[in-house]
Amino acid sequence: MTKIAVLGANGQVGAELCLILANHRDVEVVPVCRNRAGSAFLRYHGLRCRHGLPADPAQAAALLGDCDVVVHSALASGSPWQIRAGERSLITNCLRYSKANARIIYFSTMSVYGAYQPGDWLRWRGAYGKTKLRSERLLRTASKRQGKETYILRLGHVCGPLQNIVREIRQSIRRGEVVLTSPEGPSHTVYTCTIADAVLKIAAGKERPGTYDLLNWPEWTWSEVYAYEAQQCGVPLRVTFVPQQAPRRFRPLRLLGAPLRGVVRAARNNERVKQMILTLLAHAPRALNERAQATWYRNRAQAEIRALCPPPTPSRGIDWADEAKVYLAHLAPTRDLLNDPAFRIPPRRPESAWPADLPHAACEREG
Repeated sequence: MTKIAVLGANGQVGAELCLILANHRDVEVVPVCRNRAGSAFLRYHGLRCRHGLPADPAQAAALLGDCDVVVHSALASGSPWQIRAGERSLITNCLRYSKANARIIYFSTMSVYGAYQPGDWLRWRGAYGKTKLRSERLLRTASKRQGKETYILRLGHVCGPLQNIVREIRQSIRRGEVVLTSPEGPSHTVYTCTIADAVLKIAAGKERPGTYDLLNWPEWTWSEVYAYEAQQCGVPLRVTFVPQQAPRRFRPLRLLGAPLRGVVRAARNNERVKQMILTLLAHAPRALNERAQATWYRNRAQAEIRALCPPPTPSRGIDWADEAKVYLAHLAPTRDLLNDPAFRIPPRRPESAWPADLPHAACEREG
């Protein structure tokens, strides 16, 4: 029996992962949550949870000390400084207080490659991607000192019954408002069944330590994602394809007009600013007045036209930088896993008693 601890088990990804892992008889899943309120959903489904703060050295040994695999899916919160300190403590304690031969799995993100939206000039790595990249480096350095096998899994958009992105996708399908830029555009998605498969393969010692990109195998297009979710909804899929916006050319001379456009935009959004600008323009040269007036009328006309005929907006998606992807070697095809009952969220068993401290526990027992 392999004991797998999941940090951050009360999150969307962690909770769904725990429910899937609990289907496998050769695995004992150990959800770790901060408190009993956070574990209520999992305990309602019959999972026994541990409660405490793994970032606290005084509690980490009791939470992780007997586990063969530690899955770090927790996300530190608070100010940027608190997030950085929390990530450092979690990583350090996972390595220091787990079993001597434990395997550590860290959930990172494809955001470490940087992202862009159509029309952007540059690809930017946001604060979340930078935080994860810094944590990856810390984990590699610390794991060498501890001599433990570590696996960094860079997740794409996580899809599954409990994930927000799937709820948004299904809502757009039911409304018939699916807009995509290309039928073959890569989605960079990963279903929770594939995440669970990766964890099980690592726990079984079938994968080598390292850093991997974890996406559907083989990778799905957005058309495939929406087609699958439409099938789950039992609704025919209607898709509108719009051409992807070409990246804007960088024109240095346009920067000269940026201050004026910014002033006009501020005046449009704030009545007080508008009145102040009108007062100042009364004392400005005639040429500047004419330019400001022309810019105002043009922007107002564009806004009115857009309101009459709003352009179709592509459905949710981020284009990550195209890097040479490194995949785990033994992943099963995602479609096969989705059809496997062992990789689905099991229905709640009627014989599972409400945890005594949950609201309405007495009502259900009496009913």
